[in-house]
Amino acid sequence: MIPYIEAAKYCECGCGQVVARRFFSGHQNHVRSTRRELNGHWKGGRYVNDSGYAMVYDPEHRRASANGYVREHIALAEKALGKPIPDGAQVHHLTHISDNSSIVLCQDQKYHFLLHMRERAYKECGNPSWRKCKFCQKYDAPENLHMKQIKNYGWNIHHQSCEAEYEKKRTVKRAAKRLSARSH
Repeated sequence: MIPYIEAAKYCECGCGQVVARRFFSGHQNHVRSTRRELNGHWKGGRYVNDSGYAMVYDPEHRRASANGYVREHIALAEKALGKPIPDGAQVHHLTHISDNSSIVLCQDQKYHFLLHMRERAYKECGNPSWRKCKFCQKYDAPENLHMKQIKNYGWNIHHQSCEAEYEKKRTVKRAAKRLSARSH
């Protein structure tokens, strides 16, 4: 009888070492590289992040994150402009979906917020110039509302009658709270 001779196994990394298992100790890292194109999960440098934004790999971009990715809508806006987006400028998605189908470049965050506010008003009441009362939550023409700008906060917009009704209820609640505190 001829004794069974096991064929020699070589390390799968390609180093030529004879091994009992698939790899010589530590050589599995030579094959399973995590670097971009060499990784089996590489999708061409584009993925969608947890916030729903498409990210593209561009490590040289001035707005790239630590891992070398930049939001695709920013890259597209800069490509269309032919220069970097100015500091403070915002990219607005007309469809409210981060799919880059239709974007508008806003000069700053304030203008971007104004676009969202006018879109909400148009969607709710059909008139983009109307504003929402903070008490009754109904839209009305600006001339029927009291508007006061609050520093570092924005605008306080409401009907005078709604504010009076709110203050009346608040005064009654405070008085009831004081009475209950005294009786205990």
